[in-house]
Amino acid sequence: MKAFILNFAKVIEHNAKIYASIIVGLVACLLLLVGEAVHVQVLVESMTGQNHQAIAQAVEPLTMRYSLTRYALMALAMVWSISEYKKTKKKFGL
Repeated sequence: MKAFILNFAKVIEHNAKIYASIIVGLVACLLLLVGEAVHVQVLVESMTGQNHQAIAQAVEPLTMRYSLTRYALMALAMVWSISEYKKTKKKFGL
């Protein structure tokens, strides 16, 4: 276990792209969250005068698409991070 932790730390120290991939994924998700909030707010404002149920039906598919996109972005960031980790690990022969 100690060897694993030392090797893991060595790999992480020598490849900044591992950190960058996670940071890029998080920032992209935050930007999507802000975009979603603005989009929903504009949609709700444009639907004033309609009943609550109609607004909820219009907003639900929109929020679902944003959620799925965020999940996909985080999955891509994790795949990128794992690939960078494996490249660095292979480079050091660990």
